Amino acid sequence: GGSAYTSGARASTTVLNTLLAGSAGGLGWLACAAMSSCHRHGMLHLTATFHLMGGAVGGLCAATPSSGYVTPSGSLLVGMGAGVLCYYADHKFMSRCLVPRGIDDVVSVFPVHGVGGLWGTLATGLLAVERVGGVKGAIQGNWKQVGIQAASMLVVCLWTTVGTTLITFFVSRITKLRASHQEELTGLDTRPH
Repeated sequence: GGSAYTSGARASTTVLNTLLAGSAGGLGWLACAAMSSCHRHGMLHLTATFHLMGGAVGGLCAATPSSGYVTPSGSLLVGMGAGVLCYYADHKFMSRCLVPRGIDDVVSVFPVHGVGGLWGTLATGLLAVERVGGVKGAIQGNWKQVGIQAASMLVVCLWTTVGTTLITFFVSRITKLRASHQEELTGLDTRPH
């Protein structure tokens, strides 16, 4: 955490915030899973582990933009928000919006990394504290920072959409992008890819 050239209070706060956000993200996702249909049927240990780890990664993704600018209590909010948002993105958005269009994300990359990172970027604008990172956020009356963060999110989303579309187009001209149904049933560990 922090710069490789310095260590001190800011680097220590960044490391602490990263750990707190990851932990809070794991607990947020796990809490959502426990309150959903899982509580009626019980939650297997493996399922609970997946929920805890998915939320932890979402919290860490949210910590990436925010950990050097928010307080430890703000980092808990960032992580908890990431856990909850990533859970709903994975369990609601994916199944209702993307899967019906033939877009699958079997390891939940977008709901965890994408949603977590976007939330962390926006939360930085909301919760940034001047004494921590030198920038005031909305919590200190600087709502302009929320707009700056939102604009940066838009630029990143446009950049990644255009870049991914171009890469996908060119790769699809060279090779197929999806394994066959039989290869999926057999398992991709046995197929060179």
